[in-house]
Amino acid sequence: MTSQIVVEQRELTVLSVGEQGPPGPQGPPGPADSSLVDYVAGEILGGNRVVRSDTNGKAVYASNAVASSQNLLGITTGSASLGATVSVQRSGIMVEPSWSWTAGQPIYLGTNGLMTQVYPSGATIVIIVGFALTPTSMHLSPREPILIV
Repeated sequence: MTSQIVVEQRELTVLSVGEQGPPGPQGPPGPADSSLVDYVAGEILGGNRVVRSDTNGKAVYASNAVASSQNLLGITTGSASLGATVSVQRSGIMVEPSWSWTAGQPIYLGTNGLMTQVYPSGATIVIIVGFALTPTSMHLSPREPILIV
């Protein structure tokens, strides 16, 4: 038994050329590449701290001692009281005058939402949060978590 493939050619006819419609209304301005997202604080939060989502979807401190910290939300851009809205930066450049990073080196998730450039030996989970650009700036770009068993 032989197989046959039949290909039909169809003719396409353009009835009329489409035109661009009128532009819609301008939306509200947002941050570049939507890197800022607002969450409800699940605890009192300080600024420039790494947060994760708790079981209720609220922002709480991430920690390298807690395996569920692998689901990072990002870094808080300011402080927030319990139940208040907190802005979280998910990616991009962050600048903080009080930081004193070593440029070009990775920045790891520490405990209690803090960041460190010291490799977290003894941690339950190791996450590179980003890389230092200068002593007071970093490129926030969380890497895949490494779960230590």
